[in-house]
Amino acid sequence: EKIVDVPVVKQIEVPQIQTIEKIVEVPFVQVVEKVVEVPQIGSTTAGTQRQVQVPLETQREEHPAQVVQQMLVGPDHPAEFQAFQQFQQQTVYGSSVAEAAPTTAPMTFATTAPT
Repeated sequence: EKIVDVPVVKQIEVPQIQTIEKIVEVPFVQVVEKVVEVPQIGSTTAGTQRQVQVPLETQREEHPAQVVQQMLVGPDHPAEFQAFQQFQQQTVYGSSVAEAAPTTAPMTFATTAPT
């Protein structure tokens, strides 16, 4: 009998840690609030105020004409009645007196809206 030796390969995983260093610039904004007290000497006085009116030249604007058409529908206008008086003036020559004799003549008008 012959004995043959067969080699056996065994693999084992060994954990490895790799450390990488990289320099990175990080922008940083810092806000600083500072209260400063300003000393005041003596009392304060109010300043003067002035108002000046400056006249400007007149500006004229002319816009284009607008044409507006409206069609309105509704009831007719009511009839209107009105009486008029007529006066006659008579002049007499040779005298400085002028007489006015009132005469009345009733006139009636009726207006209605077009249909």
